[in-house]
Amino acid sequence: MLDAAGGVAHPPGYPLWLLLAKGALGFAPSLGVADKARALNLLSSALSSCSAGLLASTVRALATHAFVGGNGNGVGNDGSGGSGCGRATRIAALWGGVLAAGLYAFSAGVWEF
Repeated sequence: MLDAAGGVAHPPGYPLWLLLAKGALGFAPSLGVADKARALNLLSSALSSCSAGLLASTVRALATHAFVGGNGNGVGNDGSGGSGCGRATRIAALWGGVLAAGLYAFSAGVWEF
């Protein structure tokens, strides 16, 4: 199997990344990026940023759900309206998501791979 740059891919192949890389290499000249390595580096950084954002959003949603104790449809476990999520709870959930995304984004494993 050949990777997007024309070399032999690593045995697992990372098929989704290879498909995205092929698309990025085809789209890069229209953005003014002629260097293949720079285009693939931009792709990897964009995908890492998206994963950190998705992690932040997920942690925020799960923390809000845990603080409120709702069942996902706006009704709390005690039968209340589930709107007991105060401003402090929403802020704490937001900062929890930001902290989780920051720890992920600056971890050694993400930067190494």
